[in-house]
Amino acid sequence: LCGQRKVALAELPFSVVILAGGESRRLGQDKASATLGASTLLERTAMNVALLTSDLLIVLQRGQPAPPGLWRIAHDLAGCRGPIAALAGGLLACHHAWALVIACDMPYVSADLVRFLADLRNDCQAVVPTCALGIEPLHAFYHRSALAPMQEAANRGEQRLSLALRGLRCRYVPSEQWLPYDPTQRSFYNINTPQELEQARRWAQATPEKEAACREQVT
Repeated sequence: LCGQRKVALAELPFSVVILAGGESRRLGQDKASATLGASTLLERTAMNVALLTSDLLIVLQRGQPAPPGLWRIAHDLAGCRGPIAALAGGLLACHHAWALVIACDMPYVSADLVRFLADLRNDCQAVVPTCALGIEPLHAFYHRSALAPMQEAANRGEQRLSLALRGLRCRYVPSEQWLPYDPTQRSFYNINTPQELEQARRWAQATPEKEAACREQVT
């Protein structure tokens, strides 16, 4: 993000919600605190979007220690677990009507792609990119009117975000539309295994100076 112009908040007012309360079973360590170069995964994900918003939130499970950083802390819905409960907890705490929701293990989120998706928010409750593997609901925009349907889905124990989206007016964005804004196609790269973390570290080694310059935005 360093070197790019700062987006005028009046043009694109939205919160950024980073979900950091997952259990990380396959990775074998806490995702948010796993290191990527000089940063943690959470810091690296946050630094890519920090300048796009005046309202940066981290959503944790209740009782989970809060990582230090220039963000506000929110929590999953009380009595509920899983990504839907985390998303709803984030929407509940947002200062803006719209929120970009991303996972903490997506360290290559593209600010250019976020800007593009932000421009597609008219007449819908969610803007959700799609790729060859399907939809990307944890790299998407949600309006606060999606909160009630998400709360209902979480309260009935639904764990599949793709099913919860069926209750929303969604704008799905195919890859041919967003690809010019992320030609590397790394925005949706998420880290679930040690092998995927090692791949992300190899990519990070190619831009250590940029990472060091940007890190001060979130720490």
